[in-house]
Amino acid sequence: MAFYLLKTRLIAGFSFGFCFYYIIVMPYKNKNYQKAYQKKYQKLYRVANSESIKVYQRAYQTAYRRGLGIGGRTSSCSSSEYQRDYQAAYRKNNIDKVRAWDSCYAKTEKGRIRLRRSAYKSSYGMSLTDVELMYRKQKGLCACCCGKLDSLGCKRKDKTKMQPCVDHNHKTGKVRAIVCIKCNFLFGYANDSVDILKRAIKYLRLHDCPY
Repeated sequence: MAFYLLKTRLIAGFSFGFCFYYIIVMPYKNKNYQKAYQKKYQKLYRVANSESIKVYQRAYQTAYRRGLGIGGRTSSCSSSEYQRDYQAAYRKNNIDKVRAWDSCYAKTEKGRIRLRRSAYKSSYGMSLTDVELMYRKQKGLCACCCGKLDSLGCKRKDKTKMQPCVDHNHKTGKVRAIVCIKCNFLFGYANDSVDILKRAIKYLRLHDCPY
């Protein structure tokens, strides 16, 4: 029994000594202490050297941007103009990398939604919500042939000949409705001409009649 108590006390003393040595004497080996110390040190350093850090960052960014061929930002250049020039220069100097990234991004669900949103906005001045609302008002049917349209944003492998398209007047840019891709091609090849379509109807009626 005495041996057991002695053994227990030795183990407890050794454990306490090890913990004391590890935490107090050797704090640099404690990961939690390291993180807390680094965070505190970095905060104090940034506060004490804020001006020198700003100067360094400004010089580094200017040198990096000049390396991209657009030069540093001037006082007469707005942030939006600068960002646009910066992005254009980056795409020009890294065209292969950008194309590979765009290809991978377009395959993701987030990428497809963003590309659709951008296409609707740039082509028709409509938001994705506006197009979805128009689609629901038409009950998912083509405004011309009344055929059942594919769902908006369906994957390429799931697309059929009833792919929905936003039809618009090519002269005025006014959006008409959502039609299937076949009807959209029909209007496009007919140059949105009512006379051509009337003659096409007359032609079909004439040749469908028996001689």
